[in-house]
Amino acid sequence: MAVPKLRFKEFDGDWTKSSLINLAKDKSLNNGVFNDQNKVGQGYKLINVLDMYIERDIDESRLSLLDLDLKEFERNKVKFGDIFFTRSSLVKEGIAFSNVYLGHSQDITYDGHLIKLSPDLEVTNPSFLNYALKTSKVRKQLIQGGKTATMTTIGQQEVGKTTIDFPVLDEQNKIASFLSAVDEKISQLNQKHELLSQYKQGMMQKLFSQQFRFKADDGSEFGEWEEKPLNHYLYTSKLKNKDLKFSKQEVLSVSGELGVVNQIELLGRSYAGVSVAPYSVVEHADIVYTKSPLKSNPYGIIKVNKGKAGIVSTLYAVYKCKDNIYPELIDYYFQSDLKLNHFLKPLVKKGAKNDMKVNNDHVLTGIVSFPSSLEEQTKIANFLSAIDQKIEVVAQQIEQAKTWKKGLLQQMFV
Repeated sequence: MAVPKLRFKEFDGDWTKSSLINLAKDKSLNNGVFNDQNKVGQGYKLINVLDMYIERDIDESRLSLLDLDLKEFERNKVKFGDIFFTRSSLVKEGIAFSNVYLGHSQDITYDGHLIKLSPDLEVTNPSFLNYALKTSKVRKQLIQGGKTATMTTIGQQEVGKTTIDFPVLDEQNKIASFLSAVDEKISQLNQKHELLSQYKQGMMQKLFSQQFRFKADDGSEFGEWEEKPLNHYLYTSKLKNKDLKFSKQEVLSVSGELGVVNQIELLGRSYAGVSVAPYSVVEHADIVYTKSPLKSNPYGIIKVNKGKAGIVSTLYAVYKCKDNIYPELIDYYFQSDLKLNHFLKPLVKKGAKNDMKVNNDHVLTGIVSFPSSLEEQTKIANFLSAIDQKIEVVAQQIEQAKTWKKGLLQQMFV
């Protein structure tokens, strides 16, 4: 009996199985228009590959523009309820990601890297269909339909023969409405997370430009800030893994997101003695700086390690804090875009391959402006840390909501 594990009580009976092609109004799928980069910036709104990977249905306000002649546009005009699939992906698991257009504009077309299915609206709710396409059962079929060479690609035929199970239209509408409410909750949490992040960035700018200052616990004003080279507060760590005896250790690496240090545990490898290169060892509150900057941040990253001790590769410099600085204050200082650029730009040198780098020892000569009072330093760091805690709580709520939604998709569909 084809029924889901979790179901609204007013519905019963088996669900119907169908191929996607048979759910299409015209029993066909179509590819979109050629995205000529010389014609972008004006014309018709264009749905593209990136619009397939957002949490909600296609957001019309995000769409780019593409100039087309009227005949080509009419052949590729997007209507309410149209479903789109990505045709190619660098990884097999990314093939045939889908999304749905639920608006009513008359000026939207779609990219040639997408496949379009216009569902029969008398048979299926397009929002329900889009949710069904994200279940593991259907995703598995789509992934298996991909053909891998340099990239993984999927054609109209493979998408069309993919099968789904669906109930009567009233039950589809109820499921789609419920899951849309879950998506709305996730969207609200994402907006809250973004607003808190913007607030934090704004407060960092005000605090480190001294537009806003705290007072001492006794109500008095703190003294003037000092401009000093960074070596007034930090010194280079000489601690190497060859100096230690251990069989397993965490390794710190910089991710593609600016300012984030990931901790990756490598199991089954020995770092004892000199069996591997003498990588630097990072302890709690040490400052990590990458000597091989990311494209997104050509001036390097300075980040406080807040976790366990770890090892960093020779691409990193590690600094230790002196007693006159609160470590987290440096972390927040360099999270501020204004301060990061102000501090590091004068230190940037062109490398042998014309790449822009900052020598790790040269970093210590950069000028920073900090409170001389550890009490004021601590107040600033604790204030920003409290905002971070709120941001983290919302981030956890987002992940919990996404996990809940994922479970619903598995239980509310056959």
